[in-house]
Amino acid sequence: MVNGKASMSKKRDHEDEIDKFFQSPNDQQPNRFNKKLRKSEATDECKCAPQINDDDDDEIDKEMCEASMLEFERTFQGMRKEKKWFLESGKCVEDELYAFGKQCQFEHLAHSFVIDPDDETYYQNKVFTSEELEEIRETESKDLPKMPIELLKYISSFRTKTTEKLRIMLDKRQNWEGKNFDKTKHFDFDWIKHSVHSLLLEFESGTLKQNHLETWYNIHIWSLIDKSFNELIGVDVARGESCSLASAKRKNKHRVIQGLVSTTRKALGRRGDLILRKGMYEYGASEVGKDYEGDNGTKLLRERGLKSPKMLKDMLVDLGNYIKWERNKLRQLELVFS
Repeated sequence: MVNGKASMSKKRDHEDEIDKFFQSPNDQQPNRFNKKLRKSEATDECKCAPQINDDDDDEIDKEMCEASMLEFERTFQGMRKEKKWFLESGKCVEDELYAFGKQCQFEHLAHSFVIDPDDETYYQNKVFTSEELEEIRETESKDLPKMPIELLKYISSFRTKTTEKLRIMLDKRQNWEGKNFDKTKHFDFDWIKHSVHSLLLEFESGTLKQNHLETWYNIHIWSLIDKSFNELIGVDVARGESCSLASAKRKNKHRVIQGLVSTTRKALGRRGDLILRKGMYEYGASEVGKDYEGDNGTKLLRERGLKSPKMLKDMLVDLGNYIKWERNKLRQLELVFS
């Protein structure tokens, strides 16, 4: 009986050896040496692989790494003196931004050579004086175009004290409505009437008094902004945390085919709550929030003070590359930031 059990045990061991032989390497149970080897390979991959993080909020909170600082230095060293901006005081804007950026532990707009004259950091750290910041703010500044008088009067007609009177104004038929409507002349009037009516519905239903997630505001409130661009042929308004194509181009400009090193994963562009596109090029972006925490709220500081300006600069550079930086065309590009 003992010999029979021993024989059956040997047979099972033999069958197990045959099964292991025909198993794929992934299915086989690794021995101690293989386990150690695989662990070592995994560790090496983690050390060599670049850490790509496509979450803008996490990226903003990170310290400036060595690679980012080297890129900042290379950008500065590649600047020509005759192209730099010198203030009346004799101070060079790019030189001051570089000197300040070298001191920053965390990412700042200075690392992108973008200056916000309303950023009190420059005054507090004596990078620029109040007079110099004012000069930066006013240099070649342009006023926004004034609203046509007829359009201003139409908006003012909705300044009523009750919803009943507001509905009376909405029910009043305008001369431009119906068969007289001309999109090139009356689009803004039509958009205003539609927007007032949409907001009135939200007000009367009481939804504006309730707390909502940011997505709700994008759908019910800020979508009115999207429709204001409907008259522009070919312009697409992308929402839903869409990634900027211009930012993606910048992030992947040094990406190469594998050879000495493996090909890095393609980085995504910065995400925006609204991005204006026409074809493969972008012309604007917007960020929204469900709560207003004041001018110094964390979300506002992050998005107004770093995320949005960097994304807009990427778009401006991408458009500059598109027109091959021709001076006459370049002078027609204007940036509106509010």
